[in-house]
Amino acid sequence: MRAGAHKTTSTHLQNRLLENENLFVKSGCYYLGSEKIRDEFGTLWHALGRSDTRDEQKRKLAALAAGQPRLLIFEENIIGGFKDLMNGPNRAILYPKAIERLARLAQLVAPNPLHIAMAVREPSSYYVSVYNQLLLSGRFQTCERFSKGLDLTAVKWSDILRPIAEIPGVAEVSI
Repeated sequence: MRAGAHKTTSTHLQNRLLENENLFVKSGCYYLGSEKIRDEFGTLWHALGRSDTRDEQKRKLAALAAGQPRLLIFEENIIGGFKDLMNGPNRAILYPKAIERLARLAQLVAPNPLHIAMAVREPSSYYVSVYNQLLLSGRFQTCERFSKGLDLTAVKWSDILRPIAEIPGVAEVSI
């Protein structure tokens, strides 16, 4: 599972994975990238059926693996979106829904282990890039409004990475 974060060269990596999709299949792994998830389902949770039973979601997840024994999911939005970064009650907490969402995914892949890879970047350059992306997507706000209440010294990736590593069923977290 490649689980974010946004603005960490994910598009470049996605393109390389897509170019080599056939190599994954040859090694018994199906690549399910965010481009396919978004085009066909909107979100991974829509693909799995938000209100379906856990057994039904497990069946759908297995079907997404297209007959392969392993599934590589590349979906940065599984940990949250830009809205989660900007509208949370405490903006110093990166991706406030990440632990809950990854714990749910770990339950769905059980008894198989969940391996999570995550790219991060230094908080000040991260938020500059997030602000730029908001502007590019047409969601204009002044830099002053964007940065109001944001204490970059309080933003720590370890605050999200440590709890992810402690989720039952997570075998490893690679950064």
